[in-house]
Amino acid sequence: MDVGRPEHEVRIVDGRFAHAECSCGWRSAARRERRAARQEARDHALLYADGRPVVIEAPRSASEV
Repeated sequence: MDVGRPEHEVRIVDGRFAHAECSCGWRSAARRERRAARQEARDHALLYADGRPVVIEAPRSASEV
């Protein structure tokens, strides 16, 4: 097992609705609340991490800066 390389790279796709996509092919439901999409992405990445680093790419909104 290659511990240094993430197997699940999850990113948040932001638009009118936000959803998460993973390099493994998983995709979350579209959410109006971006926080819910980020939480689903985090949960998916942690559930399947298997000791590998977790990578989650999420755009920052102006209110979060």
